[in-house]
Amino acid sequence: EGTERTSAEAVAEAADVAPGDPLAWFDTAAAEAAVEALPWVDEATIQRAWSGSVTVEVTERVAVAALATADGAWSLADGEGRVLATVDAEPTDVARVEGVTTSAPPGAQLDDEVLEALEVAAAVPSGIRAEVAAVQGSGAALVVVLRAGGEIVLGGVDEVDAKLDAAAAVLANVSPACVDRLDVTLPAAPALVRVPGCG
Repeated sequence: EGTERTSAEAVAEAADVAPGDPLAWFDTAAAEAAVEALPWVDEATIQRAWSGSVTVEVTERVAVAALATADGAWSLADGEGRVLATVDAEPTDVARVEGVTTSAPPGAQLDDEVLEALEVAAAVPSGIRAEVAAVQGSGAALVVVLRAGGEIVLGGVDEVDAKLDAAAAVLANVSPACVDRLDVTLPAAPALVRVPGCG
C-alpha cells in the first residue's frame, strides 16, 4: 500500500517475502529497514498475521529538486538529500540546484554541501512552486531564482518557511515577471525591487 513510484514487486523483493514463505521467523524490523532502503521509500510498516498474510504499508518520499549529473542527466532528490531517481530530461516540476553536480546513484545520500539548497527547495510553498526555476548559493548567499528571471534573496536558511511565505505573499500581488529582486532576509519586512518599467 502507498506506492506510486516503487513497484509492489520491488517492495516484496526488498522485504524478502513471497507467497508460501513460513512467517514464524519472519523479521519485520529487518524487512522494514530493507524496504526503507529503496530510493523512493521514506517509511515502511510491515505487519504479519498468523493467518499467513503480510501487509506492507509504504510512505514515499517527494522530489523537491533536480541536480545535474556529470553525464548530462538529472538526479531527483528529496528535501533530506536522498537521490530518488535519475532522469534523462531536466524536470520542469521541481527546482534545479545550481552550481552542484552529482554522481550519486538512486538511494544514496547527497553531500552536506547541497542540503541547504534542498531544504529551501522543500520549503517553497505550493502556490509559488511553478514560478521557481532554481536554488543557488549557500549560507547567506542562498537565492531562489524565478522562472521569469528575478531572484528571491534569503540570507540563509534560518526561518526559511517564514521567508518563503513572505515571498509568496508578495508574489500574490506582484507578477513574477515584475520582480528583479525580492529580499526576504527579514520576513516581516520584504523589500521588492521591480523590473524597470514594470507596473
